Amino acid sequence: MIINSLTKACTVLEYKYDSYGNIVNWEDIKTNTLANINPYTFRGYIWDKETNLYYLNSRYYNPETGRFLNGDGMIQSSSSVLGNNLFTYTENNPVMNVDPTGYCYELVDEVGDQDPRSCRFYVGIGYIIPELIESYIARIYKNHQYINSQGDNNLQHLMIGDKTAKQAGCGPIAMYNADVMLGGARDVEYYFSYLDNSVGRNFNNGAWGTNPIMIATYFSARGKSVNITLPQFTLNPFATFDSFKSNAANIILYWDVHNNVHYMAFKFNYTTGFFDFYNPTRTYSSVNIFLKENEIKMFLIIEIN
Repeated sequence: MIINSLTKACTVLEYKYDSYGNIVNWEDIKTNTLANINPYTFRGYIWDKETNLYYLNSRYYNPETGRFLNGDGMIQSSSSVLGNNLFTYTENNPVMNVDPTGYCYELVDEVGDQDPRSCRFYVGIGYIIPELIESYIARIYKNHQYINSQGDNNLQHLMIGDKTAKQAGCGPIAMYNADVMLGGARDVEYYFSYLDNSVGRNFNNGAWGTNPIMIATYFSARGKSVNITLPQFTLNPFATFDSFKSNAANIILYWDVHNNVHYMAFKFNYTTGFFDFYNPTRTYSSVNIFLKENEIKMFLIIEIN
């Protein structure tokens, strides 16, 4: 790794490593002022000069042992036997592989030529963080499981206007969960992008949430039959809303007595005989009980088949 002066045609700092990231010209590095300022060194990792450890955006790596200091959250990062070892670095092949996340390694020669929905990462200071987040999220939800909380820390890079997933992400998450019910979910980033990129798809730059008409339009464009149950201002104590049982998916937008506005996807589970709601996960014997227990005073429901 060479850092060139922007004002002179000369090399002002040069790093030399072995394959595991141990610095070869250690004495030169310790006496160089720029080296003590620049934290981005081997493979673009963050170097802690006091401990001689690298920070890979999730945990610390020791180049002397070729191991991480602690295990990660991935029980298996690949199909090989070494993928089950929570402490190995790049499956003991640092020449061919790179691991800018601390979660999974990638081939060096695939850098810059990856599918953004898979675990492929760029090697470079300016690309590590965004690619880390997007690819890690893709791994978490690659099997398209339900998202149970928009407050999940791994979703907070996703935005609606200038609001985070925790602040205003219930709309796109409800769309994602509904698509899981329909068996055709995309990666969760897609739904945030869909509702963020065009005028009219969200209100007040995300501050007032997502436009329900645009949600209905999305599913209609996918060839689904969509019906919107108009806003209800009073609850019928005898209503059972049995018609929602037959729908492949439903999305409810409600306003409760505490002035909270929220989207949730839900579906009737014929195995249990209950309605399953998501974000957060709740189970109710009827929609009417859900409305009463959550003190909902107004709502509309998008029915999808």
